[in-house]
Amino acid sequence: MERRDGTWIYYRLAPEHAALIKAVLQIVQAHDLDAQLLTADAARLQTRLDMRTAGRCTLGYGIV
Repeated sequence: MERRDGTWIYYRLAPEHAALIKAVLQIVQAHDLDAQLLTADAARLQTRLDMRTAGRCTLGYGIV
């Protein structure tokens, strides 16, 4: 799903797929699938989210 605000497009997961997404995440967690990569991705995501101003991205791609 998406929402447009000027030149920005915000995406979110469709609620009707919540059960599937939850199942995939449970499988990843249960089998410790590439935990190092997932941890690094989570850290990069948090860094990117911390750069937001008023809930909006303020830097271009390739920064993080």
